[in-house]
Amino acid sequence: MCEYLIGIDVGGTNIKIMIMTSIFEVLDWVVIPTNKDLGYEIIKDNIIQAIQNIFIEHGINDPNVTAVGMGLPGVVDKKENQSLRLAYIEWDGFNPCEKIGDYFNAPSFIDNDASLNAFGEYKFGIKERFRNIVLITLGTGVGCGVIIDGKIFRGSRNLGAELGHLIVEVENAERCIFCGTRGCLEAYCSGIAMQRDAMRRMPSYPNSILHRLVSDNDGKFDNAFITQGVECDDLLSKAVLNRFIKYLSVGVSNVMKILNPELVLIGGGISNAGDLLLKPLAEETKKLMLHERQYCPIEKAVLGRNAGMYGACAFAASGG
Repeated sequence: MCEYLIGIDVGGTNIKIMIMTSIFEVLDWVVIPTNKDLGYEIIKDNIIQAIQNIFIEHGINDPNVTAVGMGLPGVVDKKENQSLRLAYIEWDGFNPCEKIGDYFNAPSFIDNDASLNAFGEYKFGIKERFRNIVLITLGTGVGCGVIIDGKIFRGSRNLGAELGHLIVEVENAERCIFCGTRGCLEAYCSGIAMQRDAMRRMPSYPNSILHRLVSDNDGKFDNAFITQGVECDDLLSKAVLNRFIKYLSVGVSNVMKILNPELVLIGGGISNAGDLLLKPLAEETKKLMLHERQYCPIEKAVLGRNAGMYGACAFAASGG
């Protein structure tokens, strides 16, 4: 009988679910809305129903599930298998995956979503070409996952790798929306931070292309507009991206100095800027190195938004 792994990547907007065989062949995957206001019990039932639907669609009526893994947005105590402080969803203080595992009569494990994104990139993206990597995810917030010698690094109390809350500014520093501290990398290099900086400056740049792009989008700002603006040589767009890269290079250079990885991967929606982001980021990061040998390549993540699902499956397979 075929055995199956279930990987779940929980976000504030969507929940991504993947089912793999025990030999890491993808059976199928699906994305469902989180609908966080519905509360945990209903969301849990929605996840179980989505999983059942996949099995039914593939003619599998009595699946043999060996393990369930779940990535969560925030601080997770891996040893206690308990969420501590999550963003976007109010599931603190328990294992949100346990009831899903119980339903399928399988063990369940949770971890920080950024760590599982990194594990997914390591196992399925770069296919273990390097054993020491760091994944920095630039989305709504700033996530970080660290792989050392092929294993997820979590720190002594499983609370490490919080790069997003590394302090990168102390003078007139921006406040971090998530933790409330001033000067966090997340306050400068998250999607929210980029949007905040651009919209704050727009009145001073009346001729910026951003005004037209926002207007054409029913007044809604999208960070992809910054990339479009840079490609059109828009002064405001270039100023916003340059500021973003300045602070990101501080964070990346500190990662290289402390961990000396073989590779740094940049993921999340903002990574879609490609070389417009990565090339100047590499140049600025090199300037901050103690020695050129300390620098390692910076590349765009391979799996993108799907990394969390892959990582959760691999995490489940490893027994947490």
